[in-house]
Amino acid sequence: MIGQRKNDNKSQQQEETLATLLADAGHEELFIQAISHVASSMRNDIENTFSITRSADQDETADVEVHLDEYGVPQGVEASHEPMMSPTWSSDQTDLTKQEQKALKQQKKSEEQAFKQRQKAEASETKHREKAEMMITNEVQSEEFRDLRQKAIDHFDQWSSQALGRIEDELRLEMKEQQDAGGGVGKVDSLAELPELQRMLILHSCLLLLLGLEHYGPESRVFLKRLLSHLDLANIVLVNDESKVAQGLAHAADSGMNADAETQKRIHDKKIARRWMIGAGAAVGATLIGVTGGLAAPLLAAGVGSAMAGVGLGSTAVATYLGAMAGSAPLIGIFFGAYGGKMAGEMVGNYAKEVSDFAFIPVRKSTFSKDADSRRLRVAIGISGWVTEDAEVVKPWQFIGKEGFEAYALRWELGTLLDMGHGMTTYAKSATWGFAKNQAISHTFFATLSAALWPLAVAKASRLVDNPFTMALQKSIKAGRVLADALCNKVQGERPVTLVGYSMGARVIVACLEELAKRREFGIVENVVLAGAANSRDTKVWRRIRAVVYGRVVNAYSSSDFLLAFLFRTHNFTTGVAGL
Repeated sequence: MIGQRKNDNKSQQQEETLATLLADAGHEELFIQAISHVASSMRNDIENTFSITRSADQDETADVEVHLDEYGVPQGVEASHEPMMSPTWSSDQTDLTKQEQKALKQQKKSEEQAFKQRQKAEASETKHREKAEMMITNEVQSEEFRDLRQKAIDHFDQWSSQALGRIEDELRLEMKEQQDAGGGVGKVDSLAELPELQRMLILHSCLLLLLGLEHYGPESRVFLKRLLSHLDLANIVLVNDESKVAQGLAHAADSGMNADAETQKRIHDKKIARRWMIGAGAAVGATLIGVTGGLAAPLLAAGVGSAMAGVGLGSTAVATYLGAMAGSAPLIGIFFGAYGGKMAGEMVGNYAKEVSDFAFIPVRKSTFSKDADSRRLRVAIGISGWVTEDAEVVKPWQFIGKEGFEAYALRWELGTLLDMGHGMTTYAKSATWGFAKNQAISHTFFATLSAALWPLAVAKASRLVDNPFTMALQKSIKAGRVLADALCNKVQGERPVTLVGYSMGARVIVACLEELAKRREFGIVENVVLAGAANSRDTKVWRRIRAVVYGRVVNAYSSSDFLLAFLFRTHNFTTGVAGL
């Protein structure tokens, strides 16, 4: 049983709905407040992407005022500090010897000089900060970013209207039916106090309702992840639920499930009838007679609708929540990108005309098969950037979670990457590089080290890596644009994408995201992880990236990546290198 029920005669296999899960605890409005709060926080994140500073009251745990450093990155500065005071001295020096008086005067002079230096440094810092803030202000108020901000917000508002509208409409319809049937008792103070199984089914219901939109974009995924905190559920609960639903949909489609036109019409007509009757105040039964039949049976048999054996949503709820997805094998195939076919077929082959050897390689052998168990609701693409053998295109990405993702590796310009990898490996082992590394260490800001500062012998030997590196740098931009084109053409289906890359692979991702921002293509990328990114720290670039990513953007770097610093010595990155 799911918690205590007013009607103790309900069987363990009763047909639950989102309304019954909430109405029995009197939590309908609290749930609506929770999903509204999650959507509001997501919208605020978009707004903050284009903000100049973040005030202290936005972080209840921090007693700081947030400023921007020279790169536009928020930096905490203590809000309540003592004003700088000039040193004061006593005039009573009658008991001091001449030597002591001389020493005291010298100390006073030194401290006054130090005070003036601190004043000068503080004034310079203030001027520098004001200049940086002015630059950021001009940046976010430019025509490009005003338009990007508005398009990003418009896209999110459209998704929010559809997603929350679908959840709230279905809940209120079911609440009306539940009230007409005389159900609903009890009251607790938060959703987290509901029994765990009940909370899991609430999450499961929301997942099915969002899938009923016929796409599961990064907005939906981030929305559910944030909803976990309101339900006091661990992230693994959502990951496991997604895997089960993905496999269930794929199994159902493989079984030949396909609702005929008459069945689909009955669902459509019944939904219209429910809304008309509820609008007129008529009593409506808690079930839809005749709409499920064989429609949802394959889904239920595959485990869709249940959070635990014997307890779960009924066939009516599953069919209603999933909508057309519940009755169309072709639609499910489109959702999964034709079971990976788009990521392996002619469509991707066409991109090879733009970039040599452009292909998505499955990290696991079963990914391209018709094995329904390999299906997932999320796609991860790993992109290597420094390889010395063919296997390194795929090998680094075998860590990507089997339960959470369908994982692919992007193979691009393999010949160029091998040339760069062999050249860099050879150079890194040479005595010349040992000397070059020591030169890099001697410079505090070696990330922007100019070519003129390197010894001639080092510069001459660098030809081994300079040409392949420059070639890979140029081709990575083109590969990123081609990747963006592939994602816009839905090679991944209607699923959110996580991009992970290192070195030139990270450069490909940055170019891809900039292209998505240029095209104003939102709702594709969920998370991004970059390591040793061969890319600028220019805030304009990172603002564009942030605008098209709904989840996390992680930039992993090493301040002692001397080889990356050396390779960038001829590139005019005045703001520094992101990988450093």
